[in-house]
Amino acid sequence: MRAATIQPEFHMPIDIRALRYFVETARLRSFTQAAGSLFVTQSTISKMVKQLEDEVGQPLLIREGKSVRLTDVGRVVYERGQEALGVVHRLTLEVADLSSLGRGQLTVGIPPMSTCFFRRQSARSGSAIPTCS
Repeated sequence: MRAATIQPEFHMPIDIRALRYFVETARLRSFTQAAGSLFVTQSTISKMVKQLEDEVGQPLLIREGKSVRLTDVGRVVYERGQEALGVVHRLTLEVADLSSLGRGQLTVGIPPMSTCFFRRQSARSGSAIPTCS
């Protein structure tokens, strides 16, 4: 009989905006510079980083006067946060690419002898193609 492995259920919801603000703060090592870079107030950055720390349940930054440095947990969140934000960015670009295709009608010119080959595929879409003789 195999022993069942019990894995603790761990769910940590993370606000993407809070993650973005944290990553920028860690990158620049400053709440003030991150606020300027993201065009928000320093207070907003501070609140969002605090929210992320609450969500993670650990301090992410060591505040030292006007600069900050990462805790060990902060380093992990920073590295994985960069990866996650990269994925979100690529997702946004892919969706935008597909959305920009739009909808419409495509008319394709096919030589008469090729219609036999394409007849079955186009019949499924309901287009009219001449019969093969």
